[in-house]
Amino acid sequence: THARIAIDLLTAGIPTLVEKPMALSVSDAQAMIDVSIKTYTTLAVADQFRQYHLGSLPPGPKTIEAHWIGGNGPRDDCDVFWDMAPHAIDLCNFLFGIECRMARVDHNSLLLEYASDYSATIIVSWDKSTNNQRTLTCFGCGFHVRFDFRKMATHQEPIRLLVQEFLSSRCNKALNALKVVRILEMAHANIT
Repeated sequence: THARIAIDLLTAGIPTLVEKPMALSVSDAQAMIDVSIKTYTTLAVADQFRQYHLGSLPPGPKTIEAHWIGGNGPRDDCDVFWDMAPHAIDLCNFLFGIECRMARVDHNSLLLEYASDYSATIIVSWDKSTNNQRTLTCFGCGFHVRFDFRKMATHQEPIRLLVQEFLSSRCNKALNALKVVRILEMAHANIT
């Protein structure tokens, strides 16, 4: 329902913050952005995991392995990838800083291929026994760094930082979320 509700709000000139996933199709996500641009109204999507202190990685992380496990599922309105993976995909895009060129689903994993031999494996599950595991492990030339978001600190609560950024923004903040929807749509077209 995100697209329909967000478009109504944006058409009325109401700045809108949407939870992930932004939409369940690229066409819906693009329609939301188009209305936001047409009405000069802020549209943002929850990317609160970018608010954690990831620090600076050594140059050239080549591989990211993400575990996004737990959640409130199973759900009837979307599968585990649409429910659990968007934040992990957003962090992979953010850390690599380049476009994902191929995505596919393989059992409970989302396999992403980027330019220059960069890749990511995102393992997702609605397994409630894991206490909502949210980790990213980055591998590069002679290094690996592991982020466990349950144990990481921020200056303030990540959601509070996200909302403060949203309230102070006057521009469209949804292009990163559109990339995530594009990757999920591509992955579902390439199920192995």
